[in-house]
Amino acid sequence: MIDIEHEYIDKLAKDMADSIDTEVLYNAMGWTVVNIPHPWYIPSVRNSVIDWLEENKIEYHCWDGRIAFKEGSDATFFLLRWS
Repeated sequence: MIDIEHEYIDKLAKDMADSIDTEVLYNAMGWTVVNIPHPWYIPSVRNSVIDWLEENKIEYHCWDGRIAFKEGSDATFFLLRWS
């Protein structure tokens, strides 16, 4: 039982570290990172947001409830539309 708990904690720690590393990387490259203001786990919401991003030809990367935008103006446009 203890091995399973340790494996779970190790996986959570790795996932958290990966998420932090991703955010640090995008910030270092000058991208703007924002939290997704909608329930991203609902497929219809996620699909609507992604469709909107692609229709507007916005360069982005999504992970863990966050989106990094290459252009700061795209982040503003996104927040105005989806907040």
